[in-house]
Amino acid sequence: MNETVTEIPKDSTEATKSREAQAREIVKHADEQPHTSLKEKLESALDNTIGAGTTDKVSGTAKEMLGKVEERVGELMGNRETQARGIVHQADGKAQHTLGELKEETQEALDKAAEALNQAAEAAKKIIL
Repeated sequence: MNETVTEIPKDSTEATKSREAQAREIVKHADEQPHTSLKEKLESALDNTIGAGTTDKVSGTAKEMLGKVEERVGELMGNRETQARGIVHQADGKAQHTLGELKEETQEALDKAAEALNQAAEAAKKIIL
């Protein structure tokens, strides 16, 4: 179930209603997953609302940036352990961002395959009927 975010209307009243509807949809989806943490529910709902892999890409980029800061702080303080931790966090962030990209590409491939199956089913109906 991959839903896309609708374009926000320019009128502020309509935009507010649209945002509220999207927020309700996110909460509704989160409530449908009782055995996961709130963070996992919200990440899953966000991915379902704006696209597969989005939270991984955003989180990965944030980790990578924080890792760069940590590495630089380690350099400035002469603390090799902090510097090394920063490098590790950067690698972790890059890996998580890549995972998000892979999820996104996988979802796109699945969507294309589903569309091809639907087209084949429609063509078969025309032949049969």
